[in-house]
Amino acid sequence: MSEPLAVAASANRTHWVGFKLPLFRVNQLLWWIFGLFSRAARLSSLDYIVHSTDKVPQSALYNRKIAESLGIYQQWEKLVEEFTKRHLTKPVDRISAIAGLAEKRHKETNDQYLMGLWSNDLQNHLLWCVVDPAKTSRITQLSDAPTWSWVAVNSAVRFPKRPYDMHRFESPMPSPIGNAISIEEVELERKGQNQFTQLSPARITLEGRLIHASMQNTRHKNPKQDFFFDWVALDEKQRTCGHVILDSERFHVNGLSVECLWIDPGVAEDLDLDPEPERYTGGFGLALLRTPDTTGRPIYIRIGFVQFAGAVIKWIDKVEVSIISII
Repeated sequence: MSEPLAVAASANRTHWVGFKLPLFRVNQLLWWIFGLFSRAARLSSLDYIVHSTDKVPQSALYNRKIAESLGIYQQWEKLVEEFTKRHLTKPVDRISAIAGLAEKRHKETNDQYLMGLWSNDLQNHLLWCVVDPAKTSRITQLSDAPTWSWVAVNSAVRFPKRPYDMHRFESPMPSPIGNAISIEEVELERKGQNQFTQLSPARITLEGRLIHASMQNTRHKNPKQDFFFDWVALDEKQRTCGHVILDSERFHVNGLSVECLWIDPGVAEDLDLDPEPERYTGGFGLALLRTPDTTGRPIYIRIGFVQFAGAVIKWIDKVEVSIISII
């Protein structure tokens, strides 16, 4: 086994429990996972997730029914969290290394795979954030990777824990308050035949509310926080609309004008992000940067993850709904 493949295989093996069989192909690393609960007829990422202790009830490690209650889409989020922690010799191999599991999941659900995300739960899967912004950057070789996918960054990512996650089951479940965005269209420009290994330019068109804000550097870090924030977003009235975890150092610009897209209005009081958690119960969203475009419709790139302040709930309905595209 060559050194790059050995490193990649070792990185992906670190926390897998059970019997593993790595299958190496050109530009692709496939893993067949035979976990404690796997069966020949039902081999899925569930057999992986029951061994992941991060944010998963301890009882789920030993009880298949409880593990299944996490839901197939939450299972995928946990898998991505663990997978992105692994060291790959070439970060550009991210999409190929997870392709085997993605193809298996596609066969089980017939859901459309969108370069690391799934169509039927896209609203939730967009809400990934980098674990360590100071060490994160875009993978420059992946010019075709859409900014809205975690495959475009070179660090570990994670998803926010939401109180209603345990009820997503076999299909996505919206926030108890309701959907904040409506996905209108997903456009993919496939360059190859394999949707699980090929990256291509992609555009998401959606309807939602944008809060115009400016980024202010706070350099605040609380070791007890589940996430930490270097940046606060202030709207035009100088109200704190949320805190931002930027995807890349290149966007660390004080006073940068951004649009904060409100995606998930679900409460987040169990995150224990601050001594005054009610300040951060406004849900989650994305920080977007507008790009030059001649079509007339606003085109944006994603530059970060936003956790909205609770006060946003009081006035967000007054913000006009817009149709935008993210590339």
